[in-house]
Amino acid sequence: MPTTLWQFLVDANLTVLLERDFRQVAGTIGLVGPLLHVEREVMFQCHVDQQADQPYLKLSDHFVFVAGESANRCVTKVGGPPYRDKTRPWPLSRDDKPLVFVGQFCFSQSLDIVPRLPAEVLLVFGTPLDHSVLDLQFEWQSLISDDRLVPETDIPAHDFPLPRCYGVPFRTYELPWYVMADRSRDSLFIASPLCTKIGGYPYGYQQNERYPDYLCSLGPILFSRLEEYPWLNCAEPLDERPEVEGRELMWGDCFGAHLSLLPDGRVTWFDR
Repeated sequence: MPTTLWQFLVDANLTVLLERDFRQVAGTIGLVGPLLHVEREVMFQCHVDQQADQPYLKLSDHFVFVAGESANRCVTKVGGPPYRDKTRPWPLSRDDKPLVFVGQFCFSQSLDIVPRLPAEVLLVFGTPLDHSVLDLQFEWQSLISDDRLVPETDIPAHDFPLPRCYGVPFRTYELPWYVMADRSRDSLFIASPLCTKIGGYPYGYQQNERYPDYLCSLGPILFSRLEEYPWLNCAEPLDERPEVEGRELMWGDCFGAHLSLLPDGRVTWFDR
């Protein structure tokens, strides 16, 4: 089970972030690095009514992203090589072209807050277009030994400039945004934010909306160019690191992709 954000900051030696003036970055779309996650958590604690909101509160595991590859491939990540059995044929698009591996979820630490799953890892493939990914397709992958993982040299080549990053989880609570709508102009950002997460509520969840078992969300990889701590392992704003220019990413026709689990184990998604 992931730790709370406060313990996460202690472990990462980043408690200094709690001293920031969060009013400077309020309302940002998409949470990637630690600073915005801290801002959201502080604002959530300020606006939540633990007693009145109790029927609506849901646990959620949010991911703070690290730029680069993890030594362990069995993580929640975007880009790079997948956690996938090398004996499986590579998935194809409708016109028989290799799909691009765009990311994956590892549910190993989150099994207590999601429905029963077909496997521990969910792989995400799609068709890139500009800075977005369309026609998402999904595969479940059970845990396997490292020697069975597909080598990166065997992955079909593509020229889509995917960022390579992986997520480190922490556990928090979420509310549907309409419950908090009259408490803050940033209720969308605070209640159930647009980020890569497992459990909770989809971003912008409406009171009359009904989904199959909501599972997780892929948040956008988007930054303010002046934002400090864009990644967990990078404190400098990205405008001072030109080598990362063009490595941003959205899902579908909108910013985020929200995934639901059907009774037969298949995954469906919608963008928002």
